[in-house]
Amino acid sequence: MIKKLAVKTDKWYSFHRQWEGRSCLIVKCRNSTILHLGLAFHCFYFRRKQKAAPETWAAIAQRFCSIPICRGIAESEKSVFVKEDIKMVHLVYCDNAGKNGEKVLDKILAGTKTMVVRGAAGRKIPHSRVSTGERLYFMEKGSALITATAIVKAVQNYVKLSDDEITKNLADNQNKLNLTDKQKARWHKKCLCLVEFENVEEITPLAFDHQGNMDDWLIIEKIEDVVVGTSIPYNYEKSRF
Repeated sequence: MIKKLAVKTDKWYSFHRQWEGRSCLIVKCRNSTILHLGLAFHCFYFRRKQKAAPETWAAIAQRFCSIPICRGIAESEKSVFVKEDIKMVHLVYCDNAGKNGEKVLDKILAGTKTMVVRGAAGRKIPHSRVSTGERLYFMEKGSALITATAIVKAVQNYVKLSDDEITKNLADNQNKLNLTDKQKARWHKKCLCLVEFENVEEITPLAFDHQGNMDDWLIIEKIEDVVVGTSIPYNYEKSRF
């Protein structure tokens, strides 16, 4: 869409900031403004101004982004440019290592683990792609059964961490992560995504329909999209930045 608009005018601008913890890309092109909210572009809004006075790009940035001079922007004004905030669903693979009662999913169901972590040398899914209020589904690795769900309570995203910072962040959240020494070593990564959750519930097991080279964290619109009998071809674009 951006490319199509760009070829129709000799001048277009883009501005990328963080807005309320979510990545925000604003594109100004002639008399149109596009707002992409979230790295998955969960929210898309296209607005054509009606005889409005031209705004400088700085003014647009100040209106829509959470930079210091505009953090007090009214909710009513935000709602003009955010048509809807679509909540995504996340399928989380849980490691099956350990004895019964000590596996990741066992701890989640017992309430002794209220946070999951993903990490890598660089940003990868689910970094910056999980939001408060979204739903998680859990599946133990190798079982092909989705057996529990929860709601995202809080998210922490980190990049370019030093070794000391990695250790500190994992240690600070250990009471929620409940990691073994082996898991601490596994997630000692420069880019971390820590997802805290609540309202854990067991559900009637759903048969997972595995497709191709899926990662250990899937972002989908609804859980039925990956369940046997109702699944649709998986959109790998949701797993790319």
